[in-house]
Amino acid sequence: MERFQRVAARSAKAHDIRIRPINLKAFAEDVELVWNVYNSAWSRNWGFVPVTRDEFMFMARDMKAILEPGLVLLGEVRDKVVGFALGLPDVNHALKHANGRLFPLGLLKILYHKRSIRNMRVLVLGVVEEYRTAGVAAGFYAELFREAVRLGYRGGEMSWVLEDNTLMNRSAEALGGKRYKTYRIYEWN
Repeated sequence: MERFQRVAARSAKAHDIRIRPINLKAFAEDVELVWNVYNSAWSRNWGFVPVTRDEFMFMARDMKAILEPGLVLLGEVRDKVVGFALGLPDVNHALKHANGRLFPLGLLKILYHKRSIRNMRVLVLGVVEEYRTAGVAAGFYAELFREAVRLGYRGGEMSWVLEDNTLMNRSAEALGGKRYKTYRIYEWN
């Protein structure tokens, strides 16, 4: 982690990068900025379909209840948002205790076990192409790690990283991560 912190600090200085948490008081404005980055950062991914503003805002409002502001980060270069990272508590730990049932006791079990979640998931991390090698991602990793430790998380997962995303895969390995699942998508013509 020290290496990522050094890279993040050097990059922040060299490229005027600032990593900040989402502002819940200006939630709609920040989500709008993230939406633009999302559609830009993923535009070259296989099978990507741009998300409409309304769809993105709907998903963001749904997630707001479980967001930990320090785990939702925006990367800015000279006040322009160029990337974002979304980390969430790994609620799968709490959900498995409900055995697929919310009623009559499933919801109570989820709420009870929610307190013992010790892992987080980085669901989304993206940087616009122009700044992918500028150190924005290193800043995200360093800040997510620092905040996760502060919040008491002991482990984490980076979800759905494409196998040809060399930068993300190398970063995950440098952080001590190991690939434990591989999904394949096949297309028939």
